Amino acid sequence: MVLSSSPDLKVSAFANPPSNQWHTLGSQQAIALLESRPQGLSPGEVEQRQQLYGLNELQEGASRSPWELLWDQFKNIMLLMLIAVALVSLVLDLQKGGFPKDAIAILRSCY
Repeated sequence: MVLSSSPDLKVSAFANPPSNQWHTLGSQQAIALLESRPQGLSPGEVEQRQQLYGLNELQEGASRSPWELLWDQFKNIMLLMLIAVALVSLVLDLQKGGFPKDAIAILRSCY
């Protein structure tokens, strides 16, 4: 059911659903609100709805560069604390002449 107050403005019954929580509706209620049927839409109905509402596609958002993603990782306070602990462990192990296995394990857990 398409409601229209003017020839240029087309409003669907599901343009303003009673709730934005579609997952709470029963299947028959959702089918009725979407003006569909269990078998799906006919090819003509699909074409008509695509012309009215457009394709069912997600718009690609702005992507961030790999450097921005890497920099965002270092804004995390827990990660900074783990790196600091790993450096302290590294220094202490090297002072004793030992192998810095703890520092390696801590740094490995960060990435």
